Amino acid sequence: MEALKVLAVADPGSIHANRFVRLLQECGCEVRVFHCGSHYVLEEHVPDTTIYVDSPGLAPLGSVRLMVARPVRTAYCRAMLPLGFLNHYGHGAWRVGRRAVRRALGQDDRPFAAPYNARAAELARVIGNWRPGLVMSLRMQNEGYTVDRARQILEGRFTGPWVHYCWGTDIELFGKDPRYAPRHEVAIRSALSACDGLIADTKRDLRQAPRFGFRGIVLGDIVATGGFDLDAVRRIRDSAPATRDVILVKGRQGDLVGRAANVLHALRRVPEAARHRVCILMASREMREALAGEFRDLRCEVLPRLGYADLLALFARTRAAVSASDVDGTPGFLIEAIATGALPVHSDMESVRDWIREGENGLLFPADNVSALAAQLKRALTDDELVARASVANWRIAQERLDRARIRVQVAEIVRRMARPS
Repeated sequence: MEALKVLAVADPGSIHANRFVRLLQECGCEVRVFHCGSHYVLEEHVPDTTIYVDSPGLAPLGSVRLMVARPVRTAYCRAMLPLGFLNHYGHGAWRVGRRAVRRALGQDDRPFAAPYNARAAELARVIGNWRPGLVMSLRMQNEGYTVDRARQILEGRFTGPWVHYCWGTDIELFGKDPRYAPRHEVAIRSALSACDGLIADTKRDLRQAPRFGFRGIVLGDIVATGGFDLDAVRRIRDSAPATRDVILVKGRQGDLVGRAANVLHALRRVPEAARHRVCILMASREMREALAGEFRDLRCEVLPRLGYADLLALFARTRAAVSASDVDGTPGFLIEAIATGALPVHSDMESVRDWIREGENGLLFPADNVSALAAQLKRALTDDELVARASVANWRIAQERLDRARIRVQVAEIVRRMARPS
């Protein structure tokens, strides 16, 4: 029997998106990925996958196949190809080169402008040619917007159905924050009113989506990573040292929602932190600059990008996993801490309270209250009973809500329910 064709509109450099793509493949689907941006990296969780990109800037890895969805754009492709080497020097260098090429060709590089409209036309062409039985957009900005534009281009020829997977900032930040809502709310309402089904990574967004125009089928909440192989996680936990000596800090600072500098301010107030290895994960440029300047007195390790098994092994050595942000859904950092037995110390949000009961299986604090965060950090590093109790409770939560085998069954049922037979 021919496998169901699913087109995932997603970022091939996102670990969350690619683990979910892999989950769709595990359900027996033939999955292709359409990337709607112009810069991409290839992440480890997308083997044996066809990815539609707008330029051949990177050589494919392993069994990944790259397809330029609109090869007639030869001027841009020829200009970008020599710049592929810039990926070896980091995303910043690539972005500088990409923008220079776009300016030289008279193209607009702003989000939601000309290149993204062009990608919508290319997505429409891919849908018309490949005719997937299901289109899934993983994240609203820019993926959901691009599918919505492609639907408008195709009009009655959109083969759908279309399921949108709502991530934590899709509505909560871009649809509600006064800094972004004037620019985004109309696009969010257009996309949500057009999609046939909705998955969210938090119950909060399922509750509020109808207020933003959604009238389709609610398909439940699923963590964006697609869960964990709990047998593998158990082996990682069992092989970790008995004493957890790491404070792991999510290093997002200076972007839309990251407040990691507050964690560094709090660490200065907690003498017990000096007995631990402080590691900064996913450090943004602003965080690196702060560590080299204002916080150069702190002993912190800025970690490189880790393979996923190595990342989970680090979590298994972690006593306190600390994250400060203003807006999120169900953070991957949070559920990785839950699964591996690290004590979550997280900024207080409605979506996080779906997982954490204050003082029972984790500690919560207001994102911008350094004093409250310092008090919670001190408790995390001194209350052995809390850490042990939380580890047991969180393993129970992982078995109930993060088991990839269970989530695979849930996703397979969603695909069966929503997809159009090939």
